[in-house]
Amino acid sequence: MKRTFIPLVFASSLVISPGFADETGKSALDVWIQSNTQIGMEMSYRSAEEDGDLLTVREFTASYSTTLEPGDEQSNADGVTFELSWITPTLEVNEFASDRNGFSFERMALSDGTRVTARLTSKSDDDVVFDATIEGYEVLQAAWPYYPEIAEDARHQVSRWIPLLEQVLDYRVGEYKVDRLALTIQQDGESDDPAIVQYEVLDLALSDLRDGLIGEYSSGRSTQIISGDDGDDFASEVTMRIASTRLVDYDLGAFLTLLNPLPGDDPALLPAIGSMVMLGYDIDADPVRFNIDRIAYEDIHVGPPETSLLPLLDSSLSGEEIDPVEFGLALFDTYRSMAIGRFSVDGVTASFPDPDNPDTTASFNMGQLLVSNLDAEGLDEFSISSVGFDMGTNGAFSLGKMSIGDIEFAPYGPMKTFIKTAAYADQEPDPLEIARLFAPLSISTAMKDLYARIPGEGELSLEGYFLGLSSAVPPVPTGIEIAVDGLEIPVDSLDDSEAEALFAAAGIETLRLSESLRLHWDEDSQDLVIDNLMVELGEIGTVSARATLGGIPRSILENPHRIEAVIATLNLKGLEMELINQGGVETAFSLYAAQQGLDESQLNGQLLNELDGLVRSLGNDAFADQVSGAAERFFANPQSLRVRANPQNPVPVIQILANLEIAPGSIPDLLDLRIDANP
Repeated sequence: MKRTFIPLVFASSLVISPGFADETGKSALDVWIQSNTQIGMEMSYRSAEEDGDLLTVREFTASYSTTLEPGDEQSNADGVTFELSWITPTLEVNEFASDRNGFSFERMALSDGTRVTARLTSKSDDDVVFDATIEGYEVLQAAWPYYPEIAEDARHQVSRWIPLLEQVLDYRVGEYKVDRLALTIQQDGESDDPAIVQYEVLDLALSDLRDGLIGEYSSGRSTQIISGDDGDDFASEVTMRIASTRLVDYDLGAFLTLLNPLPGDDPALLPAIGSMVMLGYDIDADPVRFNIDRIAYEDIHVGPPETSLLPLLDSSLSGEEIDPVEFGLALFDTYRSMAIGRFSVDGVTASFPDPDNPDTTASFNMGQLLVSNLDAEGLDEFSISSVGFDMGTNGAFSLGKMSIGDIEFAPYGPMKTFIKTAAYADQEPDPLEIARLFAPLSISTAMKDLYARIPGEGELSLEGYFLGLSSAVPPVPTGIEIAVDGLEIPVDSLDDSEAEALFAAAGIETLRLSESLRLHWDEDSQDLVIDNLMVELGEIGTVSARATLGGIPRSILENPHRIEAVIATLNLKGLEMELINQGGVETAFSLYAAQQGLDESQLNGQLLNELDGLVRSLGNDAFADQVSGAAERFFANPQSLRVRANPQNPVPVIQILANLEIAPGSIPDLLDLRIDANP
């Protein structure tokens, strides 16, 4: 559970009796060794020489071993033994001192060839061996306290280490660096071809550690090679590289709050990481190659979760049965106690063989992946931009940007109560209740500049798309906004022969579609307002509509399975529809006339007569004159057609339906219906 890059020299001190006097040099070294021996860390050296304030220690060694055993005697789980050893040919320390407050030195250096090995052993699996060598190890201006005594406690095998971790807040380091760290991890057992991980990192550096805050940590080039048998009788190897890493303002105290929340802790989130940047991240798994220019985090915050995982982990290791619901909720509480200001991945490229043509290389690129302001309350934005995907003969795809955002999560308290209750209920929970509690209160998605080349289908493109949903009565959306701009589809890809024939006759090879919708329910007025419903087919025409419907109470939205009951209160306050012709009417008339064996003037006359007879059958001559006049103007010059209903008072929909049955001619006057052509 080591959470810092503090030298191993620091990591093993015990509370020392105040009776110890102040010591320096070799005497301070012996105090330090004695304190570590008392907690199980065995240390020794061949010789120690003092020259002024310089202490030189030869063949310094340390070892530690512990076993973590399940507390339940009936458990089938194995215990795990951890063994650690460390040896350095030469250890040099300047101004090494100890007093009642702890230890300090001005400078410490380990000679090249320092080696640290560790082994994890269980009865059922191969051992895992860690073997590290260190070069250019140096620490300047360091001080650390005596650690509290960590007693053996089978019922608290995890939480008993918390006091030790909290002592990290009292560390002070001016500067820490390692020129080269090389680590090998491999299995040691019966496996014929064990997996091996080789890791190397150069130029590790840490500066200004005080009060649990690391001012800066950085590293140079790191390389990780994973090799082993992939199961197909040949060895596989994956190489990962990072050019450099830099982390600024890392607060260990904040992460301890996340790990060990205490009663009375301020629930506010604390700054935990100012920024972290990795440059030049590459993966080579021949023939697949993957590269990222930059990975960055900014403004990471953490806080105390509502429920700590530590007691549950303690109970599990002591043999108690853990309620999976409680464990899952505690884990979720921990996730909810973290927030990301900004996470970005920039400059992603990948190449791999075309699955249908191994001699051809397929490629992928992405300009940026972005997560902005993600916390327990919601998410501002998740987006990917400048995406390209070329599969050669299998097609191609590009995207300017795709985003999901404006997410407001549902309140967590009711969710948590429901989960606890439903987990032990005898009956299945109501799906509507689940949706009501868990559905986000708002969410939006957007896309722009989409292009796809699909073999056998042609090319598809989209200039823009937006969908926004919000709800005052979840899970029913009470606010909807949809926009589709410039969707272009090849006509010959449609699965409708009649439509294909119609567009072909009009000389349209590519169908262009734009549409939009804005809808909002207002709780105070109980109105549903549709203020922009529009569908535009390029070279065909545009249809738009607006409407206001009243009498929709909250109770209906809260119980959507009773939606039919709204007919009793629903009323129409206003309606407007408009058709703007862009060539579709002429094309339809021409095709229909040809099918009927008529010229277009004959067809127009026939249609006008049929329409006039139909409308006059309603028994409202004034309205019939209005419709016939508008139809004549539109047929003679098909530009636009508008229908409006603007009653002085809201008209109940149930009244409209009744009048349609018994007196359809009254409907135009009831709704103050107006029809205009080419206004």
